[in-house]
Amino acid sequence: MSPSTVSAVLNGSWKPRRISEKTTQIIRSLALDLDYSANRQAKGLRNAKSGVIGLCCRSMTTASSRTWRRSSRPRRGRTG
Repeated sequence: MSPSTVSAVLNGSWKPRRISEKTTQIIRSLALDLDYSANRQAKGLRNAKSGVIGLCCRSMTTASSRTWRRSSRPRRGRTG
């Protein structure tokens, strides 16, 4: 199976490429078995979007900025 076939199935663009339902089911089943998840950095490069927010400020040492930093940390299991 070619990498482009697997990519098309995992990205949802397999129908226009006329990939069979059977092949699609095999690829999806293997992806589930292997706990596959898309690489967010690679996807960001492809889409030219990183999903990262930048912040510029003079100081991050005040009590309110420490609270903000704590609350803005990514949480485990959260996607987006």
